[in-house]
Amino acid sequence: MNEQNSVALGTSQAGALQRSLVRAFIAAGLVGAAASITVAQSESEQPDTGIEPPPELIELEAPQPEVSGEDDAGFPSVPDSPDVPDAAIDGPAFPVSSFTLTYIMEHPSLPPIEELMNVTVELVQTPEGFIGPRPGLPTVRMTIHDLSDGQTRQMYTSAIRAVGRALVDEFARRNLVGVRIDADPDQIDRGRDYRDEGDTGLTLIIFNVVASELHTIASGGRIPVEDRLDNPKHARILSNSPIVPYQPGSDEPRRDLIRRDLLDEYAIRLSRHPGRRVDVAVARGAGPGQAEVQYLVQESKPWTVYFQLANTGTQSTEEWRERFGFVHNQLTNRDDILSIEYITAGFDASHALVGSYEARLAGADRWRWRVTGSWNEFDASEVGVLNETFTGEGWTLGGDLIWNVYQKGNYFLDLVGGVRYEHIEVSNVTLGGGSNGEDDLFMPHIGVQAERVSETSSIFGSLNLEWTVSGISGANASSLEELGRLAPDEDWYTLQWDTQVSVYLEPLLNYEAWSDPSTPESSTLAHELFLSFRGQYAFEHRLIPNAEQVLGGLYTVRGYDESSVAGDTTWVGTIEYRFHLPRALAIDPDPQHQLFGRDFKVRPQQVYGRPDWDLVFKAFLDVGQAYNSDRRVFEKDETLVGAGLGIDLSIMRNVTFRTDWGVVLDEVSNGQQDVGDNRFHIVLTILF
Repeated sequence: MNEQNSVALGTSQAGALQRSLVRAFIAAGLVGAAASITVAQSESEQPDTGIEPPPELIELEAPQPEVSGEDDAGFPSVPDSPDVPDAAIDGPAFPVSSFTLTYIMEHPSLPPIEELMNVTVELVQTPEGFIGPRPGLPTVRMTIHDLSDGQTRQMYTSAIRAVGRALVDEFARRNLVGVRIDADPDQIDRGRDYRDEGDTGLTLIIFNVVASELHTIASGGRIPVEDRLDNPKHARILSNSPIVPYQPGSDEPRRDLIRRDLLDEYAIRLSRHPGRRVDVAVARGAGPGQAEVQYLVQESKPWTVYFQLANTGTQSTEEWRERFGFVHNQLTNRDDILSIEYITAGFDASHALVGSYEARLAGADRWRWRVTGSWNEFDASEVGVLNETFTGEGWTLGGDLIWNVYQKGNYFLDLVGGVRYEHIEVSNVTLGGGSNGEDDLFMPHIGVQAERVSETSSIFGSLNLEWTVSGISGANASSLEELGRLAPDEDWYTLQWDTQVSVYLEPLLNYEAWSDPSTPESSTLAHELFLSFRGQYAFEHRLIPNAEQVLGGLYTVRGYDESSVAGDTTWVGTIEYRFHLPRALAIDPDPQHQLFGRDFKVRPQQVYGRPDWDLVFKAFLDVGQAYNSDRRVFEKDETLVGAGLGIDLSIMRNVTFRTDWGVVLDEVSNGQQDVGDNRFHIVLTILF
């Protein structure tokens, strides 16, 4: 395998989600053919930083030349000038009455020649003949078929190259890369015309490449360096590749033509898996017209142990809660994920154990299945606005099927369906001086999820419909009432939604300045705007306490105590401005710092780069409402409004500290929180 002379098609980091985008074109020269005039070829780019390259901006500073009129065909022409044509720019002229296009290597998936003849070319017409387009000169647009009508035209070398560039652009539009257009060397070679006298036809040869080999190259903490090439753990990446070398005699359709869109989407889809980023490179193959497709698989250590401390507990239990978790993203090397988490409030008042396992469904690339389970035990004296003293415990067991039904680039649409069985036991001393309740719930659900993640923005949305089936669980109205709420419905259905949008402001407000890498002070991703809207609609159903949604606290409306109010139907919206200080620092192209024995970038190393730490200053506004279905006299619908400031500090993804200070802007009717009350919300997370 040839690791030299390989050109990465693209790299990307999509924040913490590690999404990969493949953007650059294949390198020029992947095919070896001697020709006098390389008319056009795919452009070569170095691997970028994951930022979508800005469009080319052509400065048209030259004065517009005077137009002398039109020729017989009605096309504008440029007056004779010592600089038009310019021999140094436009080269020698050749009489051409027709173009013939031919492939050096036929392939059933290549565009038909007849379609390529309709490609439009932009040229400049001068009294001496046609030249290639140049800033400041008027142009004409003609198809290659128009240029092949038998009328002899003087075509300068720059005009012939313009024809080739138009063809290469057409191949790029069709996502075919690695194409080069050469003039037939038997006709034109090194600026000399070898055609027979009177022969004014010109043949353009289309050189294309096919994939002759596939390889994976690993990096990161999962695969040892000595085993990085074609590691068996990555065999599935090769077997599912949309580009496959052709085996002569095979009955399968040929898939060896290198298509950029297929490689893009496949690499991005692979990069959805946590802890993995996949890029694509193409290297010169063993023979003419052959290329190697290399999947560059970067993976972090597959398992993580974490600890979290947060003051997200309720007043009735314990203010501080501890979380201990373990996540393995490659438990059996099948892209399967095991997650186990233990949550407690002071190891006394509350306990919860949550686990899940997710893996691919058989050999399907777009189907996954997931099983979930949990157990909890709690001691609480306050839920929402109804003061209750109760203890309880319960467990759940569920399963889901996830189908990636649609992908367009880095946009994904997933369908999710599943079922959850839940058992609840409650000992409640508020209702009637003492009451024990126990019941089961059988709850199917179906939903849709959409996401799009790039370097400059991220969008996530989900919609989920959930309902109960008492005929399977055996639940009834009287037994459900004993779980802590008067007159709940025997069966209900709810609609939950969650939308989140994050966008960086620099490319949004001034794209031209941001996209200019020569001005690093404006080419940053330091100013971020975050929006979210989420909630539950109960369709006027009256729910049990476990199915209600609570508002107040760090993850809903900041400034209020955790779980201040509850309701059947709820919604909460957030708008937050974030300033990432380290990303606004001056570039340090040669970082020399170390932390914990590892290289540590205090400042960005390059334009659009990110340091190894982040310090975020935030300003936020949270608004939420909770409504009670068939509301009783002792129940209140509530509106919560909180605003404040916050600071997030993260170091090498191992340590994260978050503190948000929120102020209450709308009082709660039970009188426990008034306007002006404030609270600090604190979270410390350590990953190993």
